[in-house]
Amino acid sequence: MLSALWISNEFMMFLARTRLWLSSIQHGFVAVLPIIFLGALALTFSQITSYVPSLKDHIVFQISQWIMNATYGALAVSLCASISYQLIKTYRSQYDLVVDVHIVSLMAAVTLVAVTFLQGYEQGQFDLGFDQMIQAMCVAILFTELFVIWMRFAPLQLSYLDHEIHGQLSMTLRMIIPGLITPLSVIALYYFVLMDVDWLSRLTLWIIGDVDPAQGTTLWQNIRIVVINQLFWFVGIHGSTVISSVASELHMFNQGQNFSGEIINHFAYIGGSGCTLGLVMVLFFSRRQSNRHFARYAMLPSLFNINELVIFGLPIIFNRYLFLPFLLMPLLGLVLTYFVTSLGWVTFVNADVNWSMPLLLSGYLLADHWGGAVLQLLICVLSACVYWPFLKRHEASQNRKQKQKISHLINEISHVDFDVKHAYLQPNDVGVFCRRINLDLDELDNFELYYQPKLDHQGNVQGAEALIRWHHPVFGGLPPSVFIPIAEVSGKIHRIGLWVVERCFRDMNIMQRNHGFKPIPIAINVSPIQFTHPQFVSELKRLIKQYDVNPRMLELEITEGQKLKLTDQLVEELRQLSVMGISIAVDDFGMGHTSLHYLKSFPVHTIKIDGEIIQDVVRSGLIQEIVQSMGQLAHGMNAKLVAEWVEEEDQLMMLHKLGCDLYQGKHFSMPLPLPELMAYCVSHQKLA
Repeated sequence: MLSALWISNEFMMFLARTRLWLSSIQHGFVAVLPIIFLGALALTFSQITSYVPSLKDHIVFQISQWIMNATYGALAVSLCASISYQLIKTYRSQYDLVVDVHIVSLMAAVTLVAVTFLQGYEQGQFDLGFDQMIQAMCVAILFTELFVIWMRFAPLQLSYLDHEIHGQLSMTLRMIIPGLITPLSVIALYYFVLMDVDWLSRLTLWIIGDVDPAQGTTLWQNIRIVVINQLFWFVGIHGSTVISSVASELHMFNQGQNFSGEIINHFAYIGGSGCTLGLVMVLFFSRRQSNRHFARYAMLPSLFNINELVIFGLPIIFNRYLFLPFLLMPLLGLVLTYFVTSLGWVTFVNADVNWSMPLLLSGYLLADHWGGAVLQLLICVLSACVYWPFLKRHEASQNRKQKQKISHLINEISHVDFDVKHAYLQPNDVGVFCRRINLDLDELDNFELYYQPKLDHQGNVQGAEALIRWHHPVFGGLPPSVFIPIAEVSGKIHRIGLWVVERCFRDMNIMQRNHGFKPIPIAINVSPIQFTHPQFVSELKRLIKQYDVNPRMLELEITEGQKLKLTDQLVEELRQLSVMGISIAVDDFGMGHTSLHYLKSFPVHTIKIDGEIIQDVVRSGLIQEIVQSMGQLAHGMNAKLVAEWVEEEDQLMMLHKLGCDLYQGKHFSMPLPLPELMAYCVSHQKLA
């Protein structure tokens, strides 16, 4: 029984470790996507010389060739470093390792170079591109796992360094011994166990079977070739490289064959391996804006049968939703082409057509007849139809993951201790999200104003608070606790705040002109940052006059986003607003940056209790004493005490007993748009 349990636990640990490896590989591919993208564009551009040979010696096309060689030629070493980086970053957090993840990833890449030398390449002649993708993934994972083992090995931890040397030097010294042992271990393991580099070619030939030199590969053998190619591509390995290494033994490019390798390239791999041109086409009709943008980037390379952007960028690798069509569609294209040629409807007379020849043109040249182009178009349409339902499932998964990710980011940013200014500069997900929100704050079209009623203990509406709402076109509804701090840091709070004031005044004007409605005071949240703008008060006065708003029906609520800097000029301006009849409210009194200093510096007409205090007011005697003291303070200075987040009847009764004057919360009403607010007020007001 214990043995079975031990085996089960070990198996579960192995599955967890495997998932971690696969996740690191996938994230590693995503990280090197800019390199792949640059190489794909350079390759696309350089292919023009295949059709216009006179341009081959032009410096522009030579540069594109150099870029392609530099990017694709170093792709394996970049991938190795990227995978190792993703993996060691996880282990550093999991095991609390004292390591520099960048140095570990670089050592993994150096180890890959050493392993490549073992294959017999001379210095300066070895390839670190697509041919070494398998070695890159294996070396990255093997190196990182061994490095972590040595780092966690107690005799090598050098913990005494914590007492003698600190900082970067201590970390570097800790990494020296594992940094020496790990590369030697990987190189030795590779030399004595994995040195046989022909095993993959032999396995591929064994799967495909013997080929008749005169007839070439049969339909079933071509199906096996396509399956092998697709399976390798699905895990991020250049399948075409694996097949081309044995192409001569398969006699795939014999001129006398009707079904040569170029026929497979142009009819089974339209748009690249996986017949992905159809996928790129349906991406243009995706509901996700990011997918539509991606399709624009991927279309041009796909027309030249270059699909690295789709494989690694969408991505297709390790994508369980797109695996079936990625495997199935090339087989359908292959079988359909075989069927058409066997009936004699299309005959291929030219096998010497470059693999990068665009759609339709390559079909015409291969058949020397328009029938070849029509067949390609038919396969491309079929590909789009096959990919479409699977793409919808993939998008549903993307949407679920995005909602979970956005929800996590919102919770993190909304935390009271979150430092927006620091996060805004970070390269992680939070920083990217903050910068995206800040960019989108330039557009005010998706902002709305809602109003939450304020009521007395008898349930009569005595006012309302204006609350801004933002329905982001991509992320959906975002709470003010997310975008207001970002707007304060970036300075866009001035423009947003002015929009809120003007929209609120417009609504107040509508309420004043409605003869069947008793106007109510409206509170507007104002960030302390807005008071730093030299024109804020003058703009406020201008809008009051423009919209004919009664100042006595207006309250400015100073929020807690930033600390209010009380200059002499600001204090005087607040006194002027008070003389006009505008009320001043202090939000979240007693919490955060607010203090009694506000009360003695400028007139305060309303004090609002933070909602988190209200939640415990029934159960906590200490909270009750605090609320009662705040009530006495407010009434002593002829101000009102307002309680937020009132959710239950027993909270209302307790707060009334302790001296609160007004209440707001879902016990009465959630925030409402203007028409619903007016209807609510009509049914919850005592008309004068």
